[in-house]
Amino acid sequence: MPELQISFSSPGQFLISWSTNYDGYTLESALNSTPAIWDAVTNDPVRMGTEFGVTLNPSEAQRMFRLKMQ
Repeated sequence: MPELQISFSSPGQFLISWSTNYDGYTLESALNSTPAIWDAVTNDPVRMGTEFGVTLNPSEAQRMFRLKMQ
């Protein structure tokens, strides 16, 4: 099962990354968990060595992320 890593990439932005062993997955996000409505993140992942990464600007106080196999 792929694991997501979240880190700050620059002021006001954060990076979500996962292993390139999980090629073919789509990053999705949802605002809350009851019930969660998942939408694909529109930013394309960029390969960074052995990881894929997506840089995002936080827009809500709380958001969940997951990877979904295509």
